[in-house]
This record gives sequence, C-alpha cells and structure tokens, in this order.
Amino acid sequence: MAMKQYPFLYKIFLDFAYAKIGKMVTYSCIIIQSLALQLQVYFIVTHFSKELIVKYGPGVLVVTYLVTSLVVELMIENKTRKIIDFARLTFWPTDFCGLEAKNRLIKNSSKVSIVIYLILMWFAAQGIVMFPVWGDTSEWRLHVEIFDQWKLFYYIYVSTFTIIVFSAVRLPGILLYSIFQTHMQIVLINQKITQISQNDPNDIRMMNQTGYQKRIYKEMCLCVSQHIAIKRFIKKLLEIVRPVQPIFMVLGLLGVISIFFFALYNLENTSNILKIRLVMVVISCILILCLFAEAGQAVSDETSRVFDTLLTCPWYLWDQRNKKALAIFLSNSLQPISFSMAGFTLNYGFGISMLRNSASYALILYKMKN
Repeated sequence: MAMKQYPFLYKIFLDFAYAKIGKMVTYSCIIIQSLALQLQVYFIVTHFSKELIVKYGPGVLVVTYLVTSLVVELMIENKTRKIIDFARLTFWPTDFCGLEAKNRLIKNSSKVSIVIYLILMWFAAQGIVMFPVWGDTSEWRLHVEIFDQWKLFYYIYVSTFTIIVFSAVRLPGILLYSIFQTHMQIVLINQKITQISQNDPNDIRMMNQTGYQKRIYKEMCLCVSQHIAIKRFIKKLLEIVRPVQPIFMVLGLLGVISIFFFALYNLENTSNILKIRLVMVVISCILILCLFAEAGQAVSDETSRVFDTLLTCPWYLWDQRNKKALAIFLSNSLQPISFSMAGFTLNYGFGISMLRNSASYALILYKMKN
C-alpha cells in the first residue's frame, strides 16, 4: 500500500476533517462566522470612516479568507478523495526499490515531519493566544463592539477561533500532503533508474543477450508508466485547485498586505498582547509561504534529476527498442514537473516575490496614511 508516509497529515487534514463530526463542526463554524462577518461589514458600512477601515478592515479581510477556505474545503471533498484513491492505486510503496531506498525515504520524511509538527504547534499556540482570556481583542476585532449586548452569541463566536485558525492551514496541508507524496514517487523513479545502471555488467557482449534486453525494457517501461502516472496525478490535483486559485490569490494577497499594514500602523501604540498576536500572525503567513515554496521547489529539483539520471544509463549496451524507449523517456522528462497555478509556480521565487510585494504594498499604504 502506497502513501504510508506522512500519515499524520492525512489523519488531520483529510480523515478527521472529512469525518461526520468534523464536517458538522465545519458547517457550524461557517454559519456562525458568516453571520458575524455580515454584521461586521454592516457595522463598517453604516459607521464608515478611515479610522474604522484601518482598525478593523484587516481583521474582516482575514476572516473572509478563512470562511472562504472552510467553504472550499467542503466543496472539494469528493474530488480530493478521488485523487487520493488514484494515488493509492498507482503510487509505488516506499520499499519498491529496496530496503536502502526505503530507509532513506523514511529518514527524510521524519525530518520533514518534525518541521511540520513544530509548525502545527505554532498554529495551535496562535489559536490559543487569540482567545479574549489573554487580553482584550477590541483593538483589532470588531466583534467586541457588535456583540457587547449579545454575550451568549459572543462566547459561541469566540469558541470557533481555533477552527478558523485550523482552516488557515488545512488547504495548504492537503496540497502539501499531495506534493510530498509526489516528491517521494519521483525519488523512487530516480532510484529505480539508478539501479538499472548499477545492475548492468557494462559488458559489450550483453547487447546480444535477449534476457538482459527484455529486463531493461521491462524496467524502463515501468519507470515511464510511473512518470506518466505522476503527471496525471498532478493534472488532477491542479484541476481541483485552479478554479478557486484566483479567489485565494486575491483574498490571500489582500489579507497579507492588510496584516503587514496593520502591524506597521499600530505597532507603536498598541498593547503588548496585540503585538504578540500580530507577530504570530505575520510569522504564520511567512511559514505558509515558505512551506509552499520549499515543497514546490523540491519537486522541481527532483524531477530535473530524472533527466540527468537517465543520461548515466549504459544505453550503448541496449538494443534498438530500449534506445527508443530511453529517447521517449528523455523527451518526457526534459521539462521538470512543477506546480503552476494562475500564472504562479510554487518555488523559492514565488515565496520571495509574494513576501516582497506584500511588504512593498503595505509600506506604500503606510506612507499614504496621512
């Protein structure tokens, strides 16, 4: 059974989140947060002023992004389950290329798992810090002004903070799980190609060995078919992401810019607890961008090695049919696999440009505040 690595990502972001109880909690959170969001927007419109927009606008934008995430998570459930089932049927298990390759994959996935555990702990701490028990939230959240007379609804609303924070990392978590699984399959393909080269005796007499040529052809076809399966998996994944990607790009970019602007605008004249919350939110945004950039860059780098590894094969020992299969594989692997959405490719450049543009626009707004 493939896809055994990163089981905690599957259990948290897919298994638990799409369970009956998880969906009930999500539906309840959408209703509560949507009602609160409409009341906040109505309050801002009826009491419109620059101070009100600057003070509460970023919070409204961030909540809009998170509620949208909750809705999209439910909308893509069936398609998400289908591509996961497709991967389970087609992806190679970690021991496909032997025990040594399996141990290396487990070691690498363990390192990544530790990093993700720490990031999840950070987001859990952020959700806890957002609770009003640690300090007044009226400095940046409009719900205190609106729900002052409705204490019961206020406490129900506050209880959804943790779910809202979880929704900020759930969609990235699903995408990261898919990217990590793709990366492991590409590593296995590279290992399989390397084994083909290592197992060859490098003897010119092997050109006339029918059994040897059949084995090479069988293993090459296996690698080609798996490479095609990975591309099909990525295509199915992008078919889910592309329809909603423009919405998330716009809302996400506006949210990050507004958070940076709010931090610059209010950092000197705010309470210590708000400064802590702002720092945690900014770091969380940077962490999500870094995770996407690192995962996407890893897939691109590993797929580019497929072409380099194929060039090391002893093709001069192969018959015409195997040379043709190698040529086809080389042409298919010439372009590295990458996750491109809405004109953006997930790599280091994407993360750097997003942070630079967000900080630049926030700084421009800050300079124009007067």
